[in-house]
Amino acid sequence: MKVEVDGEWHWIKALHWNEIGFNFFFDTALPIGQELPFKKGLTHFKGRIVWQRQEVDGARLIDMALNLILLEHVIDQEHQKDLVLMYEVMDMVRDGEHPEYKLQFAAEHLNLIISEDDLRGKINQNQWSELGQVGVEVDSDGWADVVEEALKQSEGILALDEKARQRNIEKLLALKK
Repeated sequence: MKVEVDGEWHWIKALHWNEIGFNFFFDTALPIGQELPFKKGLTHFKGRIVWQRQEVDGARLIDMALNLILLEHVIDQEHQKDLVLMYEVMDMVRDGEHPEYKLQFAAEHLNLIISEDDLRGKINQNQWSELGQVGVEVDSDGWADVVEEALKQSEGILALDEKARQRNIEKLLALKK
């Protein structure tokens, strides 16, 4: 996706997106309340900056690096065939905490030992510590189209989410008996 700031288009990655907006990292502060043009492919829409934080703390940087390493590993490896394992990793990534558990899971289930140097390298490679995080609210048919298309492409993952939720409910019910 791209955003236009001061007449220049910049590539960004929309994170934590839903029907009402998303957030992304950017190298300069953007005024809250400012409306900016965005585009994804041929779809153009406007979004309003509703929050931002210019400093990302160390714990958040570590979590972001850890999540990216986990996702890259399951996508790049033959783990793609194990949909339950992929679901478990995606579920962990959505949780913004518990780095010790993520490291233990990576070692036990993915045969992946993640070192401090691995985390430091991933943080430096992505320059997260130099960027601020910006939250955008969008009320646009163009954004609605982008979200709809993304959801269509992720129907399989959503089906796995539902299957796992059902499995967890069944486990809880079994415990009550």
